[in-house]
Amino acid sequence: MLNSIMIGERLAAARKNARMSQAELGAEVSVSPQMVSKWERGESIPDVIMLKKLCSVLDCPLDALIADGGVSGAFLSSVGSSSGEEEGFDASSDSGPAPEADIPDFDPAKHKKAFRMGNFARMDFSETNIKGRIFDYSNMAECDFSRADAEGASFRFANLKQCKFKGANIQNAKFGYAELKGSGFSGVSGAGVVFSRADCAKSDFAGADLRGLDAGMANFAECDFTNADLSNSDISGCSFRKCVFDGASLENSGFKGCLLSLLVFRNMTLRGVSFTHCKLSKVTFENCRADKLTVNFLKASGADVTGIAVL
Repeated sequence: MLNSIMIGERLAAARKNARMSQAELGAEVSVSPQMVSKWERGESIPDVIMLKKLCSVLDCPLDALIADGGVSGAFLSSVGSSSGEEEGFDASSDSGPAPEADIPDFDPAKHKKAFRMGNFARMDFSETNIKGRIFDYSNMAECDFSRADAEGASFRFANLKQCKFKGANIQNAKFGYAELKGSGFSGVSGAGVVFSRADCAKSDFAGADLRGLDAGMANFAECDFTNADLSNSDISGCSFRKCVFDGASLENSGFKGCLLSLLVFRNMTLRGVSFTHCKLSKVTFENCRADKLTVNFLKASGADVTGIAVL
């Protein structure tokens, strides 16, 4: 039996992931915004034909809306928050039976390209080829992706808490809305990776190549960006609290609308970096250099530019 509340929560999450308003979604499937609102509140359920239309517009599988297992409704109802404080779903509650300690290594030859809503917790993906595979909505907590080739793979809405990606290829991979708290991305090759609205708190990005990063509205509290390359990136609307940028590259990147608190920028050259509409609190610059425009952006945001030499 279909659960209207569950379907509504998942529909709302999929719509937000597609960055569509209720009015825009309604127009695509020829219904009013009010009807979309009713669906999302669980007051009514779209028929099967309409569900297929919605999935086509939102680019999500039908199972993502109606399956009983997999991802929890509580997690989906929390996505989209810019605070990054939600804990996400508990891997032991809605994601199937708890995995045994001796789970076998992941063999990509035995799985199809699309494997949404799976339970892969604590599985060993190290040095495997999962290029382009789709793990949206899956429970993958504490997995090891070290040195794996995950280029173009999709992990949207997935539980990836405390995972290891050290040395992995995650170029153009999609982590939108994912739970990544406490994960390790040191030394990854991640040009073009997407972390929009993901919770990356307490993660390690030391030495990571994140050029062209798309991370709008993500939470990066207590992260280490030592020697990371975030040049030419969109990091607007993100939350950075208690982070360290030591020797990192931020050239031509934008912190527009970000919350920056208790940060340390050390041994860096800031060229073409935008700090417009930021909220800065206790941000320290040590042995840094910056172009005049970047310094002006910082001053306008109320930053103490002591420790910055103008280029």
